[in-house]
Amino acid sequence: MGVVLVVAGSFIAFAGLAFSSVVIPHLTAFLRYRHLEWNGVAGEAVCVAHAPTADARTKVFLDIRVQGEEGRTVRMSERQYPPPVAVGEVRPVVYDRRDPRRAKIGVAGVDFGSRSELGVARRLLLVGLPVFALGALLVVIA
Repeated sequence: MGVVLVVAGSFIAFAGLAFSSVVIPHLTAFLRYRHLEWNGVAGEAVCVAHAPTADARTKVFLDIRVQGEEGRTVRMSERQYPPPVAVGEVRPVVYDRRDPRRAKIGVAGVDFGSRSELGVARRLLLVGLPVFALGALLVVIA
């Protein structure tokens, strides 16, 4: 019986850790979006090209018009699900004034937001961590 509990507990704990590891991209997006919300500069960008990716998304390349520096543009890219931004289309962006390549298409708080990513991360952790704890408890009991 003890071996069964150890195997089952190990499997459940591993499943909980695997589920919790899905949180990492959402936490990094949360930190990136929060930084843009606090320190970002609103601007405009023109789509200049598309590139296919291995998944269903399309990589979109945009040139950002940097404010305060006449004639300076910075290239950024973002993956989007179809239909992507059309080539030649002007879209609002929020970019980091220290590194304009760090940008997000849209308006902060409207098209993207750190709170939505944090909510996803919380929900994933609320499932993953108790599952891990249950698995660890089964291993300890055995």
